[in-house]
Amino acid sequence: MDGKGRNLLIRAAAKGYAFAVAFLLELPEVKQAVDQRDLSGLRAFDHAVLAFDQTLLVCQPDLEKFNPFALVPFLVVQPYYEWRSPYPKVARLLLEAGAAPKVEAARRHWLDNCPNSDVEMRRDVAEATELQPTLLSLRFEVARLHCMRRAQDAFDLMQEIFGARWSAERMAAEEQAFWEKKRAECGSEGAQIPG
Repeated sequence: MDGKGRNLLIRAAAKGYAFAVAFLLELPEVKQAVDQRDLSGLRAFDHAVLAFDQTLLVCQPDLEKFNPFALVPFLVVQPYYEWRSPYPKVARLLLEAGAAPKVEAARRHWLDNCPNSDVEMRRDVAEATELQPTLLSLRFEVARLHCMRRAQDAFDLMQEIFGARWSAERMAAEEQAFWEKKRAECGSEGAQIPG
């Protein structure tokens, strides 16, 4: 048990370590306590549904502005999560071991602890019938929004530097071309997780 009341199963599920969850669930004493809660009231299944190590930017989309010390470790582990996407498997293993399929505690935890998330994303989470797939898909919307923000920042800088030299007509044409290019780059499939 750690300082947050998390046993090994909860910790492995929270990190998305499917191999460790599968191993631990072979132990009868672990399987009997599959729905044990940590100090925040979450079970291993709840942590797997939230998939925080993969969906943190949905909860805290401006993390890089607040806390680079949290952002860097998050970005370092993203290749593991993007390549393996382990959380659905972890959730499935826990359900097969007898975990209750309830997600309301996880949803409530997310809504209570993610006040900086986008209003529409909060609504999507509050109304989702399938919470985990919703959270996992929202990270692409966050990536698209980050991409659009970077594009706007780049354009604003161009405008600040060269604005006095451009005629209004040329500026309008250049702005149109720039935004068409950036929209194509920031489409839902072309956006990259910020980093």
